[in-house]
Amino acid sequence: MPDRLSGTSPRAPLPTVPATASTTARPTAGRTESSAAPDRGGIPRRELPPAAGAGSSGGAALRAPQQASPERRSRATPMDASQARHGRPASDATHLPLLGYALARRLDGRPLPPEDIPRLQRAQDAVLDTRQALPLGRGNVLEDALASGYQSRYRAQAAYMVSHRMDRDAHLRNSDADSLRKSAVHLAAASLAAGAANCDGRAAIVLGQYAQRLQADGVDSAESVYQLSSSALKHSWAEARIPGQPERTIVLDAWTDGPAILAEDSMLATAKDKPDSGFGVVGSGAIRTTKEIIANTETLRRQPQELDQMVTMMQPPGAIAPLVHWFDDRVSANGRRPMPVIAPDFARRVIDQLDRFDEASMQHRTAEAIHVARAAGVTGEAELEALAPQIEAASLALIADTVDRKADAL
Repeated sequence: MPDRLSGTSPRAPLPTVPATASTTARPTAGRTESSAAPDRGGIPRRELPPAAGAGSSGGAALRAPQQASPERRSRATPMDASQARHGRPASDATHLPLLGYALARRLDGRPLPPEDIPRLQRAQDAVLDTRQALPLGRGNVLEDALASGYQSRYRAQAAYMVSHRMDRDAHLRNSDADSLRKSAVHLAAASLAAGAANCDGRAAIVLGQYAQRLQADGVDSAESVYQLSSSALKHSWAEARIPGQPERTIVLDAWTDGPAILAEDSMLATAKDKPDSGFGVVGSGAIRTTKEIIANTETLRRQPQELDQMVTMMQPPGAIAPLVHWFDDRVSANGRRPMPVIAPDFARRVIDQLDRFDEASMQHRTAEAIHVARAAGVTGEAELEALAPQIEAASLALIADTVDRKADAL
């Protein structure tokens, strides 16, 4: 059963942009969407044209990456039970950001705990599956709006309207945890049917994805998955928690561009505003949530008229559309960039290591990158030498993203 969160939390949220073109995403209700999976054991994906820049970061745990085929990058395919159990294959090129994060931890003198590597793998697979299930991208990120011809914006807004109707039909109350859970199910289903979502929809979807992978992996533990929201920061995200071990909490934020990481390294850990609403699911409650998302998503896809009508309502008339887009892109919050996932202090410590180019420092970085590559299963000397600089570059990109943006919103 879901747990009602208190007004305080050991974790703090990332800042984000409002969830619709002009309003925020129901922060008082703590809305986040959850993911839906097909009867074969996976969350359904909508076959829509992909949006560039829709959050293509990091891969599953420490696995050696290779270049993914164009077909894999461009199509959102269903996640079957075997993929949920084993994660992405080594041929998938999306693992480098997580390997880069592992290198950053080593350079900071804090190697990833071995027992948390499988959990990070599971979390990153869930984050990637969530992004792929929403091929049009984020409705409140300008990069995704431009790449999708503004369809990400219209369809994310339409998903809110449809989910509001579903909430009314279910007579939900925002004051209890199960209403928050059901409301998240509705928004998740509407977002999956629409092919686009903002932070709250993605948080609930990734919650369902992670819960599904726990079940597929046969994990029998008290690990729970939470959807958290902060009305002050106008942001929602998910966390995987183990009771009594807060240092092992993982942040899953499919709205940002980064990989799943330990909460202690997250931007959330430095934010002043704490979550003020949310719910958690564990065991049978997590399985029930995933099944409800599946059922609701399938219903909306069988009956697309309502969603299509809402999308039409959201689009401005053709004659004034360029002006509306210009105004929204430059004046409203829709033009904001996602914040990075890495905490500023962590980033500054590591960037000092990455900025050293004397022989000893370069050899040290390469040795640490090779250590990470070996943990990814690479054994051949040629492969290790080829992968090490890629891991270093991925680490630099992940850390520099935080340093460049300076986390001003926090």
